[in-house]
Amino acid sequence: MTGRRLQLDARAMALMVVLCACWGVNQVAIKVANTGISPVLQAGLRSAGATFLVWAWAGRRGVRLFPRDGWASASLRRCRSWSFSSARESIW
Repeated sequence: MTGRRLQLDARAMALMVVLCACWGVNQVAIKVANTGISPVLQAGLRSAGATFLVWAWAGRRGVRLFPRDGWASASLRRCRSWSFSSARESIW
């Protein structure tokens, strides 16, 4: 076990302090914004922002988020067949 470190270095400690500060500021920002923006809208905006950041990260690193292995078209065909069969049953 030559590469194992038992103590945190300065970079790791600084990263943890910044991360905790971001989480703390996030809670304060939510409480301040609750007076003007509904919590559901806040959650939607945070989710949209996170989605954009994940897509940007994946695009920059060349990571495919949705591989083309054929599962989507097969599941859509299955759903379409179920919806048509249930519509026919309700008509007849």
